[in-house]
Amino acid sequence: MLTTKATTTLLFLSSLALNAILYFKMSPPRRSISASSGPGELPLASPHTHTALEFDLGAHHYNITDAGSWTSLVPAYGGHIWLRPNAGSPARSGENEYAVGLFSDLRCLDVIRAAFVSLRDASGPSVISAEQEVDVDGCLGQIRQAIRCASDITIEPTVLECDEQLGICDSGASGDHVVHQCRDWVQVRQFVERHQRR
Repeated sequence: MLTTKATTTLLFLSSLALNAILYFKMSPPRRSISASSGPGELPLASPHTHTALEFDLGAHHYNITDAGSWTSLVPAYGGHIWLRPNAGSPARSGENEYAVGLFSDLRCLDVIRAAFVSLRDASGPSVISAEQEVDVDGCLGQIRQAIRCASDITIEPTVLECDEQLGICDSGASGDHVVHQCRDWVQVRQFVERHQRR
């Protein structure tokens, strides 16, 4: 059973990761996708359309043990798309495959979630496979970089939490009921679904 502090820490880290993913890369695009220059950003009609999102940490849309709801965050084929390279580029014939960062990040968050549930619910020794460990390690790096890339500057109030047994108090940020300006991830998903190979 998780302690209150561990649960709070897990919720905070999950909130932070989701915050970064939802706020994903608000800076203006630097490059378009081309095989000669390498991947850039999706060529969306309005790439920087924003939507306001009030974080609700008490919402149970994505229960930590409901793998199906987490899987539904990523479109079919892992959110990979196929785009034709720019004319004259030294690309393979036809179209090139790309992964969209938003969906790579969500997949990684699900990998971390699954490993946590596996360790938490283990009846025997708390061990994950070497393959899971490599996946989690890579995904923590991916999520760390996505959070830094998004650089969410929303100001969040702090909440004082005290552990009476240890006699210590600590304040931590809570994104609960704070409005964030986010990219329109619905537009991103629609673009991805239109550019997948079936």
